[in-house]
Amino acid sequence: CETSCLSTEKPTPVPHMRLGFTNVTVRGDGATILERATGEFSPGELAAIMGSSGDGKSTLINAVRGSTSGYRDVQGWVQVNGEQQMSVR
Repeated sequence: CETSCLSTEKPTPVPHMRLGFTNVTVRGDGATILERATGEFSPGELAAIMGSSGDGKSTLINAVRGSTSGYRDVQGWVQVNGEQQMSVR
């Protein structure tokens, strides 16, 4: 950057979106990986999914985004702006 690395262009507005998940349960072969996980990500707030290795962080994200292959049983609900978008199955 010769003078400035910061862009002077205004960013494209992103619609405010609230993403929620309710009672997400994931079972693998012989083990329950997540049980009744519930939460919400709200616009303008910083969120973190924290835990030790093997606690199910990636499994939660995969289930909420609908990528459930490889799991024996996945259940729960995903909402956007308070309206149910899909049943996680």
